[in-house]
Amino acid sequence: MATAAMLNKISRLVIGTLLLLSSCISRGVNVPPFISPTSDATLSDLIVIVNQRREVQTLTARVDLQFETREGAEQGRLRRFRSAQGRIILARPESIRLQIEAPVLGVNLAEMASDGRRFQLLIYPEDYRALIVGSNDREYLERTREMETDPELKKAGPLVNIRPQHFTTAFLFDAINVQDPEIIAVMEEARRLVEDDSPGAKRGQMVVKSYYVLSVIHRGEASPRHQYWFDRSRRLELVGLKSFSREGLLLGDVTFSDYLPTALPVTLPSRIYIVRPYDRYALLITMNSQTMELNRDIPETAFTLDAPTEWSDSVRRVDLDRED
Repeated sequence: MATAAMLNKISRLVIGTLLLLSSCISRGVNVPPFISPTSDATLSDLIVIVNQRREVQTLTARVDLQFETREGAEQGRLRRFRSAQGRIILARPESIRLQIEAPVLGVNLAEMASDGRRFQLLIYPEDYRALIVGSNDREYLERTREMETDPELKKAGPLVNIRPQHFTTAFLFDAINVQDPEIIAVMEEARRLVEDDSPGAKRGQMVVKSYYVLSVIHRGEASPRHQYWFDRSRRLELVGLKSFSREGLLLGDVTFSDYLPTALPVTLPSRIYIVRPYDRYALLITMNSQTMELNRDIPETAFTLDAPTEWSDSVRRVDLDRED
């Protein structure tokens, strides 16, 4: 029969062997830290945050615009244009007027307008003047590809690809009608590896953050129409909006940041980064807070435009609804 001393010796030997084995098969690894959430919410809470944006009926502001084209995205390349200035006017549900000025010169480069049904895009430079018109509810992916190969229109860069709904979806997105039996809203948590944007963080330092994702699905469709992303470490700030086609393709990916207080019971982002993968462009919009006005009266005539009469026949007219 084994003595107590022998059993104690065997026990120490076993424990020592296990410790030795554990030190051989594992080691500490540095990973990006996880930022613990500071906010919890229910599905109803998130819907309320989205629907608060209904308080904004109209918006006007001076803006800075930074365009990027994504033709070389598959090869990891893009083309970034010089920052331009402009003015944006928005009115619910889908009306817009956007003026874009050439950098430094301050002259008009392009204007876009829409009354919510039809849109006009007017390109000013004399060597490729054009008036492009179409319908808001169409994507025109094939027609856009054709225009991109046109030697004259190609000079306009990403301007031929922008559409009113790219902006109105980002600024004046629809309220979520939970009473509509055709709409389903669901929420989930997602975690992302992102650059740390907290005060004092080192440039390039990465962290893992927790988000709530609110998906809005139309009954019978295989893909959500929209996904709203809320940062759980920033008091449920709405930081992202993704829009999808019926086939589940990512049509728009919008990032919101640098929120500003307003006289309304809602804050608004002053930086809006719009990525349109299939329209092959991205646009960073920075609003001038000193010029931002909310809910002022805007005449309907502000949302239609035509080529100046003095241009005569020098302007090229492109109707995207016309089958050539």
